[in-house]
Amino acid sequence: MEKGFGRRLNRRRALAWIGLVGLLALCFFDLSWAQDNYPSKNIMWIIPFKPGGGHDLTARAVSPYLERSFKKLSPKAKGGAILIKNEAAGAGERMINILMNASADGYTLGSLTGAFLAEKYLEKKDYDVANLTYLIRLDEMARLLVTRKSGPKNWSEVVALSKSGPIKWGVAAYGRDLHVTSIIANEALGLPVRYVPFGGTAENLNALLRGDIHISIISDDSAKALLDAGEIRPLLSFEKKSSYPGAPSIQDLGHPEVVLPTKGHRFLVAPPGLPKALGNAIVDAFLQANADEQFAAWCKKTGFEFTPVYRDDLDKMVKGLLEFYKEKAPLIKKVLG
Repeated sequence: MEKGFGRRLNRRRALAWIGLVGLLALCFFDLSWAQDNYPSKNIMWIIPFKPGGGHDLTARAVSPYLERSFKKLSPKAKGGAILIKNEAAGAGERMINILMNASADGYTLGSLTGAFLAEKYLEKKDYDVANLTYLIRLDEMARLLVTRKSGPKNWSEVVALSKSGPIKWGVAAYGRDLHVTSIIANEALGLPVRYVPFGGTAENLNALLRGDIHISIISDDSAKALLDAGEIRPLLSFEKKSSYPGAPSIQDLGHPEVVLPTKGHRFLVAPPGLPKALGNAIVDAFLQANADEQFAAWCKKTGFEFTPVYRDDLDKMVKGLLEFYKEKAPLIKKVLG
């Protein structure tokens, strides 16, 4: 009886091992098939801002080269057209909800700035933005404090103006990237300010040009045309060394600790649980696009610099930003009220 039981137990173990091997083989086959045949349909790239801002322009510029990369890397694939969709509702809330509920199949992607990670510590949500799949940091944005051409002529005039009352400081969207960045920056600058939120970058810049606000922080690439035309004037650069004559850097003012936190980061993200093979396929396509000579020519012409951070380095970056925003959350919440 014991021998019979032992034979049955061994048979069960053998069947279990066969099943496990089969399951692993099936998973490997599925992932290999996905990588070889992905993308088999159109890819939706969601931008959490209205058209015209830096995220939107960057996505539309890189998309043709990304489509070309997919064709080179996955010759069996039948899809790969990139469809840009602007979902500015709720200052990006709509986009995050779409991503959180989308299938993790590589056909729904989105753009995020690093400051979106601050939300994890600012208010209770039905989701955790840290659970998204972070694929690649596309680029690093230099930030500028600017005014319109008839506004304060330099930083000293801004300080003088602030002595007569709070400075009207425009932010693109309430509680989002440029608002959070402005709060962090002014912790060091110490200006009496009133933050004025708008729906997005375009509305913020229009308000500045009309004179509705005194100053605003922008990403220099999103307003390059206005800067080149002299319609807006740089007052302060949030870099170690300013590239704009007449505009000091934040380090020149004695606040080098503010340089890194005020940099902008554009992340490409996917729904939670994206298989690693699909993530690698998307990252490889972006790296291939970056090597395209025509894309390099566009970058040189526009001043856009593709500075990819991905895989292990990206994981470290995201964790570092989460730690920073956790530390700054009390300050940000106090200002936001």
